[in-house]
Amino acid sequence: MKKCPFCAVEISDNATFCQSCGSYIIATPQPQYTIQRSGLNPDKQTRRAKVKKTKQVWLAVALNIFPFVMGLGYLYLGNWKRFLSVFGGQILAPLALQIMGAPMKDTAIFLVPLYFGSWIDVYYQAKSYNDRISKPNLWY
Repeated sequence: MKKCPFCAVEISDNATFCQSCGSYIIATPQPQYTIQRSGLNPDKQTRRAKVKKTKQVWLAVALNIFPFVMGLGYLYLGNWKRFLSVFGGQILAPLALQIMGAPMKDTAIFLVPLYFGSWIDVYYQAKSYNDRISKPNLWY
């Protein structure tokens, strides 16, 4: 026995119409799907997932240490926006302080927290990136 697709009443397997609702039952063959992969050995038909590699935390921090191109660690991690903000802060903030007439030592004092803050930040960014790669089901 099978069920009518329109009213869900049980009908015989050979029925061409439903006696309950009067609709015609057309027997449609189920399509059979076959997957053909060209160029692969049938014994080795495996799907290779694209694997992301983890990033070296020490390398990200080391790239951030360069004094004139600060923020390279962010580029290594693929974070363009953070790189542009740190690099722009390194260039524009001392320039603005010098335009206002601040002595050179004040601009250097401004850059020290920026350097140390970016080192700490890129360290945690790299750790977070590696956690997302190694545990992809976690939400961040």
